[in-house]
Amino acid sequence: MKKQFLLSIELNKFWLSMIALLIIMIGLFVYFYFLYQDIMENKAEGDPANVEELALDNSDLETIETIERYHGDVVYYVADGETSDGVSQYLFIYKPEAEDEEETEWQYQAFDKEVFYSTEEILTEWSDRCDGCEFLDAAIGMNQAVPILEIKFFNPNQQLVYENVVLEDKSYYRLTLDPTL
Repeated sequence: MKKQFLLSIELNKFWLSMIALLIIMIGLFVYFYFLYQDIMENKAEGDPANVEELALDNSDLETIETIERYHGDVVYYVADGETSDGVSQYLFIYKPEAEDEEETEWQYQAFDKEVFYSTEEILTEWSDRCDGCEFLDAAIGMNQAVPILEIKFFNPNQQLVYENVVLEDKSYYRLTLDPTL
């Protein structure tokens, strides 16, 4: 006598593996969603709610033209403004790295712009010095307590280059990133 098996009783391995794969994919999606939310929460955790208000309340600046964020050894907010006397200044706002960041106070360091070379003058000299370079961006920042202009560009070999120009004396140094490494 011949045995006859019911096809509906036998588990189909294809559908079983597809269901398992779907459960794993849903689990990974949920994991990466919560990971992303946690990273974004931690990223904005140390940022002040209103940088302009913080700068005006804790410095001599009366008006602020621009505020930029610069990533140096710590994160700096660079406010470009004027005092009530009409003196143009850069105000660097930062939190020094510490073990307990909640108790660390914001630090402020102001520099008069009169003693610095202008951004336009530095960029003009850079463009004369760097033939065939593709300019990307320039930002005022601070490196080792010295105000700098960070110029990002691609050199003729299509390498990404960061050139930091000291605002006081126009001395500079370059960091070249090689895409083949």
